[in-house]
Amino acid sequence: MALDFTVVIQVRQRFGDRDADDLGQETEAPFVGQQKDFSFRCPSVDSGQQAILLFQCQGANVQQSLKINGQEIFGNIPASVEQKPFPFLQPNDVVISVPNAQWNGNIMIIHPGVLQENNVLRIKAGEIGDSGNIDNFIIDNLVVVFKTRRSSGTVGGG
Repeated sequence: MALDFTVVIQVRQRFGDRDADDLGQETEAPFVGQQKDFSFRCPSVDSGQQAILLFQCQGANVQQSLKINGQEIFGNIPASVEQKPFPFLQPNDVVISVPNAQWNGNIMIIHPGVLQENNVLRIKAGEIGDSGNIDNFIIDNLVVVFKTRRSSGTVGGG
């Protein structure tokens, strides 16, 4: 079976409520708000087969919502913030940890029946606990790798 891929996001996208307190997170990425839909095509996709979703994420404090064609992608966007102790602590100081926004590479399985030729990917930033604060994070380099249907009647594998 042949493989193909579609680049869905090739420019960093910043989600959230634009709080300025996300330490270590890029602020130059275009801000899109709490939610955005991305339309993309998968020409000749074999929708009965699994596919792979690849992407990078920076600064997600909690798991974020990720759906394709209304179907939740198992695992969603995992948290990508590492808590690090504040540097320069003295022996009797109270330990304070600060968020350190990490870039994580993610690989997700798209289950059979989810992808079609025309698709919509929806990313939605979630609330951090019951704080009323919407998490801020960045998504970049999102690619879908999928199997294609066999061509019938072509010579040379077409």
